[in-house]
Amino acid sequence: MNSFGNDTVTFLVRDVNGQDDLGVETLTTTPVATPGCSVQRATDMESENDTDLTISRWRAFCPPTATLLALKATDGAQYNGVEYEVYGDPELWTDRRGNAHHVTVILRKARG
Repeated sequence: MNSFGNDTVTFLVRDVNGQDDLGVETLTTTPVATPGCSVQRATDMESENDTDLTISRWRAFCPPTATLLALKATDGAQYNGVEYEVYGDPELWTDRRGNAHHVTVILRKARG
């Protein structure tokens, strides 16, 4: 399996396991440690009005696995002690022969 860096990202796969007394879905979180990733800062955005809101986005380039390809927006990730949200769908990249090469996952953190 390809390695793209020395970073290990723990993806937090969240699955619905029932509902609480108010009918709100309850989730089970399964951590999946993924070594061989490269995590790079992508963009930052600050609010232009009177709020203190910052949103940062990061790109995680990881070896292609079925778990990463199945990530959803309700899932998360931990990297360097910080928890992020999965933003959008993971993107599979292939080589010239059509073989899976790597997966790009966008991570997002909002502060403020």
